[in-house]
Amino acid sequence: AFGLLLFIFLAYCVSQDFALKYDNIVVLTQKNQGAGKARNYGLSVAKGDYVAFLDADDCYPAVFTLEILYQKAVGYKAYIAGGSFSDFAGNIKNDMYGGIASGYTFKNEGFVKYKNYQFDYGYHRFIYQREFLKEHNVMFPNYRRFQDPPFFIEAMIAAEKFYAVPMVTYCYRVAHKEINWSDQKVNDFFEGLLHDLQLAKQHNLRKLYWITLKRFQGEARDIIYSACHQNNAKMRELLHKFEQILTKDELPVLEKLFLYHDMRRFIRCALNYCETRAEHVAISKYMNLKRALNGSYFVLYGFRATLKKYFQRKKLSEEGI
Repeated sequence: AFGLLLFIFLAYCVSQDFALKYDNIVVLTQKNQGAGKARNYGLSVAKGDYVAFLDADDCYPAVFTLEILYQKAVGYKAYIAGGSFSDFAGNIKNDMYGGIASGYTFKNEGFVKYKNYQFDYGYHRFIYQREFLKEHNVMFPNYRRFQDPPFFIEAMIAAEKFYAVPMVTYCYRVAHKEINWSDQKVNDFFEGLLHDLQLAKQHNLRKLYWITLKRFQGEARDIIYSACHQNNAKMRELLHKFEQILTKDELPVLEKLFLYHDMRRFIRCALNYCETRAEHVAISKYMNLKRALNGSYFVLYGFRATLKKYFQRKKLSEEGI
């Protein structure tokens, strides 16, 4: 605790020092109310044509990254402009993504219609026209976790298209981000996923709808199950809300058959954990959310298979073991 307080104090001193040296740097402080409210506060006092968001422990890949994005946005009159994503831990960098995470990268430069893109993560790699956000009242929801994807999706829906560049425009640090999953953070994570699901349904974004369901099945599953084990009072209510959204969904018959079966099993297991609370499952050290679905598994009609295990078994079979 002392180390954290010392870090905050030093960071504040450094930021104040920069603010004294440079007229275009303003330091804002407020009581801790979560990242969403802090960003909304920043948006309310910002004066630039475009805004960008950078977490304190992340970085831009080059000193000219924002300059290039700004030039592209202004030159092509884009409300939103951005590039590819990367993550790093120490000296190990990654900018290759597969599966549903393939939306982290762009192969070509130019305008992309969001209805053809339908991705939800990596909002930091884009810049946004400030007046556009203000005009459409696009703000971060008041969630302690998962406030970024709803903001990103709502901005993209309002803009309809964005300007993309293949170059990496954001570097996300993954090494040390351990999350203390309080009841509020778990519930807000669930609410954020439901928020995305409802946006996808409202605007007929089928790909985004499936990606969100895969996040329930993947990175959210163990977190939600653990919260049920730990007697999270609101979890039962959220699970029933999720069930109602699925029941009312108008899907093709075959899609609904398999989807309904798979999600119903997920909800049934979670509700059962709420009742039995048979064991305590630690979630504070759960794997980093941002990398949970980087092509690590696929979903086909409700049956999951780990690709790594599949290829291991295939190799053993070929070797006659």
